[in-house]
Amino acid sequence: MAEKEYYHGIYKGIEEIRFNRLFRGYKFTDEECERLLAGDELIVRNLVSQSSGKTYHVRARLALLEYEGHPYWGIESEFYNDDPIIPESWCGHTFTDQERALLEKGEYIECLDFYSKKSEKTFKGVVYYDKNEHRIKLDTDFYA
Repeated sequence: MAEKEYYHGIYKGIEEIRFNRLFRGYKFTDEECERLLAGDELIVRNLVSQSSGKTYHVRARLALLEYEGHPYWGIESEFYNDDPIIPESWCGHTFTDQERALLEKGEYIECLDFYSKKSEKTFKGVVYYDKNEHRIKLDTDFYA
């Protein structure tokens, strides 16, 4: 585990704080640390998942967090995806080039071979690509 490297400054011009500038293998620059102290939210790209090895992006901001009952200033994050590329597969189904083209146009497609890891069962469903959230979504109303 990497050593902590703290950055000190005034948060939103009000409170003197310190926070670890190392975040999931990424080191915030001095300029980025100053932007975080100003209350800005930053996009951190190409972080690597320790479990899957895949890359991902997050929105990051400073927040007062808590660990084992002790408050501290740290980086709060949420997943972020601005890549409008249709994924190659979803729930075990590999999309054909034709299916990917339909999804790109906003069309709905039906597949009979989706697979749920949770239930360990194959299921049929209708999916579409949500361009606002940049992800495949199941149309839960289609079979209702």
